Amino acid sequence: PVEKQQSRSAAISLAVIAFVILVAIGLVVELIRLYAPGVWAAFSSGNGNALEACFEGEGRAYSACLLWLLSFVQVVSIVLPSLPIQLVAGIVLGPWIGTAVCLSAGILSHMTVFALGKRAKKLLNTVAVTNPRLGKLMNVLSVSRNRTYVTVMVLLAPGLPNGIIPYTAAHAGLQGRRYFLALLLALPVPTFVTCLAGDLLLSGVWWVGIAMLAALYILVGVLFLKRDSLPDKIRGLLHR
Repeated sequence: PVEKQQSRSAAISLAVIAFVILVAIGLVVELIRLYAPGVWAAFSSGNGNALEACFEGEGRAYSACLLWLLSFVQVVSIVLPSLPIQLVAGIVLGPWIGTAVCLSAGILSHMTVFALGKRAKKLLNTVAVTNPRLGKLMNVLSVSRNRTYVTVMVLLAPGLPNGIIPYTAAHAGLQGRRYFLALLLALPVPTFVTCLAGDLLLSGVWWVGIAMLAALYILVGVLFLKRDSLPDKIRGLLHR
């Protein structure tokens, strides 16, 4: 009876958190639709050319604020890709300012979602006490070894929807400071490379940007193949 009551209360709290997240996303989307018609349609469809056209003739400050909002919502939404935003940020703002805008929004959004994920994990654990199926699912999703390494590896992949990463990291039990460190280590690289690729599109050397993105994907592939041995070697070097 006590466990069932706690489980019911936790389930209600989870529903409230989900509702608040949806309302927050809805408000930002409505704000973008009101003040920048066409931007959300281009963004949600992943159409980089249409998104770029929405910023033609707009001031840099306006573009920076709007791209910052899109970058923040991209992580919270879980499924939307970051590639179109960062490419457009590189085209409209240049690689350095574009990186600063996308990176600051991304880190803040990641840490916000991570904090919500930590709270949700505690509530899910409470619900799992009376729901064995949920408990089994949570065990399957947990990452017990080299959690920081795995997080850095996934964050390095450019252009992928990475909104699920903070939830997964929180569920795996990664500490907040370690997740923040992983963001600082990994997130600047793909953000800068993608913004630079967008900037290079304007100068006609688009193939250089594609080559840089491909090299980054190759690096992620190598890190994945070495995921069982490389973390121990890195720890050994750090403790020398």
